[in-house]
Amino acid sequence: MGRMTEQFPIRLDCFWLSLEIKVPFHIHFPHQGATHYKRWKLLPSRKGIWAGYEVKWKNMYEPFFISRNSAPSFDERFRNYGYDRSAYMCELHVAGYRFAVLDNAYILHDGFKEDIYFSYPHAREGLKANAIVSRKFRAELQLKYNTTWRSCESWFLHSIEFLHVFIGTVI
Repeated sequence: MGRMTEQFPIRLDCFWLSLEIKVPFHIHFPHQGATHYKRWKLLPSRKGIWAGYEVKWKNMYEPFFISRNSAPSFDERFRNYGYDRSAYMCELHVAGYRFAVLDNAYILHDGFKEDIYFSYPHAREGLKANAIVSRKFRAELQLKYNTTWRSCESWFLHSIEFLHVFIGTVI
């Protein structure tokens, strides 16, 4: 995790505008959209690191984040690519955690899966396996946290899972 300095916001903007760095999966796609990167860039500068604003959890939200050691452990049934961070964020949501974007901090990640990655059979098989685990995982969360009012279910997510299972089976 990096920390903003007086000069860094300007350098970050330059890299952002020159496309040397980019927001993962584009800012409007559900994986990163709830973070509102444009809003983050407009936060006023101040000393220290503070919660800049709270973020409402949304299905398939996959922020780059830090959490306390007391947070639930990551479910290691999710393998390879897909569903891992969104499933973990789903669990934190069901467990009642709140999400905030830090004002003077950032995380850089070196490299992302390119679209071509999904043309490989092992990638499709991995997405299929994770889609199946995801269904079971969400049902287990309702029992684990004894809640019915906080859930991660949606027709959109069911459709994506169906698509991943179908593609992983047929293609």
